[in-house]
Amino acid sequence: MSNLINFKIFKLVFFSLAVAEILSFLGWKFLLINNVCFWALAVLVLILSLKKIEYGLYFIFAELFVGSFGYLFSFNFGGTKISLRVMLFLIVMAVWLVNQIKNIRHSERSASWRRAMESQSPNKIPPSRWPSALGMTEKKWLLIFTGILLLSFLHGLLRGNGFANIFLDFNNWLYFLLLLPVLSIVKLKKSEFTNTLISILAAAALFLSLKTLFLFYVFSHADGGLWTTIYKFIRDTLSGEVTHVSGNIFRIFIQSQVYLLILFFLLLPQISNFPASPAGRQFPISKKNTNYKLQITNYALLVACLLSLILSFSRSFWVGLGVGVFVFLVGSLSRVRSESDESRDLGTSFLCKKGMRFLGSLRSLGINGALAFARNFAKILGVVVLALFVAFLALILPPQRDENAFLNALQGRFGVDAAASSRISQIKPLTQEILKSPFIGFGFGKTITYNSNDPRLVPQTAGGSGKITTYAFEWGYLDMVLKFGVVGILVYLFLIFTILKRLVNVKAQILNVKNELSASPTGGQITNYELQITNYRLRIGFALALISLLTVNIFSPYLNHPLGIGFIVLSFALMF
Repeated sequence: MSNLINFKIFKLVFFSLAVAEILSFLGWKFLLINNVCFWALAVLVLILSLKKIEYGLYFIFAELFVGSFGYLFSFNFGGTKISLRVMLFLIVMAVWLVNQIKNIRHSERSASWRRAMESQSPNKIPPSRWPSALGMTEKKWLLIFTGILLLSFLHGLLRGNGFANIFLDFNNWLYFLLLLPVLSIVKLKKSEFTNTLISILAAAALFLSLKTLFLFYVFSHADGGLWTTIYKFIRDTLSGEVTHVSGNIFRIFIQSQVYLLILFFLLLPQISNFPASPAGRQFPISKKNTNYKLQITNYALLVACLLSLILSFSRSFWVGLGVGVFVFLVGSLSRVRSESDESRDLGTSFLCKKGMRFLGSLRSLGINGALAFARNFAKILGVVVLALFVAFLALILPPQRDENAFLNALQGRFGVDAAASSRISQIKPLTQEILKSPFIGFGFGKTITYNSNDPRLVPQTAGGSGKITTYAFEWGYLDMVLKFGVVGILVYLFLIFTILKRLVNVKAQILNVKNELSASPTGGQITNYELQITNYRLRIGFALALISLLTVNIFSPYLNHPLGIGFIVLSFALMF
């Protein structure tokens, strides 16, 4: 299928997710089925994790890609509802910890043997060095940020924010612990692990896109009896939100759709004319080495991702999409000169070591840059047109509905509705509280009361007053500043910046491609060369996706939620 996607894994994951969705619906109707599936998956993941820890991680990320809040299946234990996501996390981390303890004991025995041998033949035993997947910079910022999170937890306790609120506010950050098993695997089998995860992501994205399209059609065409049942299923399993927009148009918002945004940017460089190569040479295009099946697959996935993002009617996703595409297109405008004086696309350069200052590296808007920009813009425009065409097609299928309602709904999302008004009403109380303790915040579990006009929330408030008291807020960065202050948010952003910097530092790849081109100037070793280019473009895709996620977090809290933290962990895995 491609160097990035394993077709066998793709098919297996796609059909497994479809079966899981059906079983989740049956489990919602019949509690016994839900409990059986919950424990069957738990036992399966335990067995597979004991065999290879990466198998457990594949299940964790597959659930993350489609599960939104993680309640695809759940189990009620003493009045506490345990989600499948929490159970999978506990199993994999427990297995990893047991493995580490075994490794430490084995290392101690090996160290004793080494000391004994060195005392007899000190020159024959080489010093033991354990590879580390993290550099000193990343370790430093991770340790500092970990300390800030722990201090914010204690700070919340000292301020009396309420243990239940503190724990529920803090436990999302525990997902960073997945770095431990992920990095232990990356040191040994990075390529296999990364490609498998991308295959899982692609299958999950296609499944989620088809699910979104199905829900859009059902709620736009079916009678109240059918969609009432589906609506209750989605609401009770916390797998998404379905809200009326206008006419017969409904908004199908699934929190995990953020991974469709991520996959969109992972695939975008694969179909583009930039970067040509890390070494500054164009990849030769001919019938012999053009993989049309691969290109069709990439375009189909891009259309599927964009279609779902459109039908989500999420302004946060749209803004993140726009910023990512803007950065991508600016990257193809001109050509710059690298440190070695070899010309390459700005899109390559800004994603290289000095790429964060790419605007200052502009030289000229040469014809090559203009042509690259035009080609990339045309490809993106084609994807947009196809996605909109499919959306309109879903509306005109029998029983036919008013397609103008869809255009009116899209236009309406650029205005200020009740939901947007409710989000805006959070700004004033948030900023007022933040100014009282701007540097260290108030700790986890800090609550604020604000007035909401959202018709979905007002009936749930006391006397329908619209006054809501909560510790969770829509404004991602303001939420974090409230909890651990400006100091904490700056440390977190510096940590993310180190990820971006490492993602775009492709000196080693440039040298590899240069050496191969020198050895085979006619392109004889085209397979290995293509693999290197694919990985190079993948890094660019990760960087674009991370920039887009940083933008989305302004309006929707993803960087303090497992959905966003999971992608940060994946970015760590790729950047080495």
